[in-house]
Amino acid sequence: MPKHSRQSRSSKANDRGSKNSKSKNSSKRRKTAVESDEEENNVNNFFEILQQSTANSVSIKLAIQEWKETINDLDNTKPMAELINFILESCGCQGKISPNIFEERDDINEILTELQNDNAAGLTDYPIISKQKQFTGNGNSRNVNTFVGKLKRFWRDWVKEMQYEIMNSDDNWIFDNLKVWIVSMSSSNFRPFRHTSTVIGLSLGIELCTVANSIQSELTIAERQINKEQAKKKGGSNSRSRSQREIQLEKKIEELQAKKERLNTHIDDFFVG
Repeated sequence: MPKHSRQSRSSKANDRGSKNSKSKNSSKRRKTAVESDEEENNVNNFFEILQQSTANSVSIKLAIQEWKETINDLDNTKPMAELINFILESCGCQGKISPNIFEERDDINEILTELQNDNAAGLTDYPIISKQKQFTGNGNSRNVNTFVGKLKRFWRDWVKEMQYEIMNSDDNWIFDNLKVWIVSMSSSNFRPFRHTSTVIGLSLGIELCTVANSIQSELTIAERQINKEQAKKKGGSNSRSRSQREIQLEKKIEELQAKKERLNTHIDDFFVG
């Protein structure tokens, strides 16, 4: 995982979280906790769902689909907070962030330091290395039902569910923010943050590679098809005019190349920096 700061990108990403966001100068509060029990109870508890499921359980996919339905065009700070709080809990961290943190604060490293200071003293173990039965798949470290196995599966399924938005948009606030948080956490000197976020980042990156390979296969086929179309008319009287089929293929190739470029950029963010 890259080890450099992403604060400038963090600031840019945060600005897109809510179209109705208040000016950052209007509030200097330093809050990382969920504001109320009612708010906490209204969010998906991905961590609990993961613990109660098996690696191949449909409950993980259903939870992701339900979460995706909360995304809208006005304010996505709440679903974003759900993802980050899930990551924090996967690190063994009991601290949580509130949705308004994306509007009020830019410095992710500062937030992580606060969370670390609040949790470091009592955190000697964390889920992906824990020997507790609830995290080890009944004691078998090779069992796919270990917490780390299910965590990897969750993020692979998350990419599959979100792949259309990821590869078809240059402005994906949720995914951009997710990348910034994961990269920042992977640079933390706090091992639970660094280790867990690296596992998550690799899972996301690997699944993005799978999607990119699929797009490359489609692109190769489309390029082969347009070459055949162009070869058919060579030497003919209409050799300079494009057929409807060619126009369609050219458009498809252009779209696939754009998707490939976006995916490669995201992959580089995880693996190159």
